[in-house]
Amino acid sequence: MSERTLKWLIGALGAVVVAWAAVTFLGGRTSAPAGSSKITAFFQGLTPKEVASVHIRGPKDTVDLTQKNGVWRVNGASVDSAAFARLWTDVKDAKVQDLVSTNPKNHARLGVAADSTWKLTFDLSSGPRTLYVGKTGPTYTTTYVRLPDQNDVYTLSGGLRPAVVRTADEWRDKRIVSVDTSAVVHIEVKNGKDFYHLIRKDSTWILKKGGRPDTAMVRNILSELSDLSANGFYHPGDSLPAEGGKIVALNGMGDTLTAITVGAGEGDRWARARGDSSIYRVAGYRVDRMMPKRTVLEVKKPAPKGSAAKKPVAKAPAGRSSAAKKPQKKG
Repeated sequence: MSERTLKWLIGALGAVVVAWAAVTFLGGRTSAPAGSSKITAFFQGLTPKEVASVHIRGPKDTVDLTQKNGVWRVNGASVDSAAFARLWTDVKDAKVQDLVSTNPKNHARLGVAADSTWKLTFDLSSGPRTLYVGKTGPTYTTTYVRLPDQNDVYTLSGGLRPAVVRTADEWRDKRIVSVDTSAVVHIEVKNGKDFYHLIRKDSTWILKKGGRPDTAMVRNILSELSDLSANGFYHPGDSLPAEGGKIVALNGMGDTLTAITVGAGEGDRWARARGDSSIYRVAGYRVDRMMPKRTVLEVKKPAPKGSAAKKPVAKAPAGRSSAAKKPQKKG
């Protein structure tokens, strides 16, 4: 190899190294861009312990996350613990990326105009902090954000936008009841005009006043009571059918562990649990599993052996012999 060729190869290798360093240290930077310090500071110190409440004002929905004695609720109802935990993870993971625009004329296009954006506010002892959360950014994991008193719009990485645009119902806890079914020894079911009692004797379930229930169907009842979740909610002003049934579960001391009332009809049914003011929307098949008709639940007794029905014997018409008479010969 000539000296000239060797020098050319060394120069080409050096160019490759420079290009790699530029991509690694410039293109892949994780530090916030210049001028973004105010948005970076927005996320500092945001934890459930430091924040008294969280408010989200969207184009159509209003979400108020408030706490009392360490218990968080959403719009006065129980909050979904997974959704709530996810919010704080998204806040912690949020990273300011690039400056996208400084022109206020672009605010509406990016979804951060004051009259059409999602306003995210955290209340702290030092005062409220508000961030405008706009449309999805150039990649699925980014979103456009800006501060109310700033025209600068930045991209923010992380999952904050999906949490902010979540509807009020999506923030709510959809679990209706969660009963320790090992403590259940007595179940009362009223399903329309049908009414029956299930009683546990040791490990065996029986029907009061006689009868044996299908064990698989009893397991279905207990399974629903152990974790009954809704697929939605009814709201004030919604038209509801009349009451269609009720199930009550009691322990060995006769204490009520849960009582659930459901609406009449087919398909989704309304449901309300004792001590809970929420009116839930429950899939019809889950209600059928939890409150089967007695005629479906009870195991039919087999017919006794030898009791097969005998075919009736046809009787001859009145006044005639059952045997055909031969005609007599004339003498």
